[in-house]
Amino acid sequence: VAVCLLASCKMLCKRAAAKSNSAERDGSALASGGQLYIWLCAVFAAALVMVQGYKGPAIMLLAMLQAGCCCVLQRLHAAASRVVDGSARCTYQPQQQQQHPSSSMQGVVGGGMWGMMGLQLFFCSSHFCEFSGLQYASAFIGFDSMVWHTSGSLLLLNTCGYLMLTVLSLPVFVVACTKADGLQLHLHSRELVRQQLASSMLVVNSMRFAALVVCMMSAAVQQQHILLWAILAPKLCFELCFMAITAIGQLLASSLARVVL
Repeated sequence: VAVCLLASCKMLCKRAAAKSNSAERDGSALASGGQLYIWLCAVFAAALVMVQGYKGPAIMLLAMLQAGCCCVLQRLHAAASRVVDGSARCTYQPQQQQQHPSSSMQGVVGGGMWGMMGLQLFFCSSHFCEFSGLQYASAFIGFDSMVWHTSGSLLLLNTCGYLMLTVLSLPVFVVACTKADGLQLHLHSRELVRQQLASSMLVVNSMRFAALVVCMMSAAVQQQHILLWAILAPKLCFELCFMAITAIGQLLASSLARVVL
């Protein structure tokens, strides 16, 4: 499956390069870039489903349904914003009309929903913030014996894969919301997508940082608690891991979005 998706990505890259010199360069490049990014996320999702075991396809289907619901909510929000701001837009100048008044709010709300979806899928896949909740069997998928680097990577993918997937797929969600907002693919469409992506990533990063700060404060206050090393310390370790995975995913998503979109 991964080889077929990589072949499709290569074909889409050639099509995007062929269309780059056309009259509608920005619109076609943005649309082709969005399709290419979807295929790149699909390659990662295929590996994630493999290490999740028998429940992987069902969880991935749930993730797709929830992603569709988020897009529908953003579409409804865009329609309501057009109705409310319709009279005010008529007085805007053409330069101001390109900056949609609800763009920043859509980035904030969309980033919040997308960030919470990653943590929800973490718990939906039978994980919890304790070392006994790690699914060690996923480290031996495809191998008869323990291989430190490969087994560790498979275990990390099984544990934090959905969180990484939601961060990597955030640019696709932003592009979909930009199209759902009724905005035409004009010369400033790329800049608008990047602004909304920056707002969404800031919200996701702020959510994870807030959870980490609360967990650190809780562990500091309850140092003498009898369950410190059973509950509070593992929770702090998992929050640190979530923060690191989110930061790495944002760096990768920003780099890929800058090249593809």
